[in-house]
Amino acid sequence: MESVKVWRSPNVEIRESHLGGLAVFAAESIAAGERVAVKVGHIVDFDEVQRLTAELGDFSLQIDDNMFLSPRHADEYDDMTIHINHSCDANVGFVGNVTYVAMRDIAAGDELCHDYATARLAPYRLECACGSTFCRGVVTNDDWQLPEVQERYAGWFMPHVQRCIDGI
Repeated sequence: MESVKVWRSPNVEIRESHLGGLAVFAAESIAAGERVAVKVGHIVDFDEVQRLTAELGDFSLQIDDNMFLSPRHADEYDDMTIHINHSCDANVGFVGNVTYVAMRDIAAGDELCHDYATARLAPYRLECACGSTFCRGVVTNDDWQLPEVQERYAGWFMPHVQRCIDGI
């Protein structure tokens, strides 16, 4: 039986990031609004995602208040991991819960990144080394509350984060 796999645009490629680890890069120019990836995985809760992160690494994506998409086994890693890393000056945002879309034109050779503040409400802390002029230094699950983050990514937050911003 064939496993479920993430979808990546034919205009992207995976290779080593200058920060280490794998990353997604534009193989060709990507236009603003172009869909670049669609995430898949098992739907798991926060307790299970913590266990899986300790076992496999952090390859989950929060899709609702207590719902995450994640591989459950090491042999699913390649099929369920997108490799779009964090940047405090992201060029990729979300439409819905699983679709990554270019927020602006992306030149061939540029790394595709999203800001974790657009998706993650569950507790986390990341020492950021993105090098952007907007770098927050430390990225946490509370960053969606920052006015400058809300302004920069207006329209690109996942629905569960947008509900928090809207006070719903």
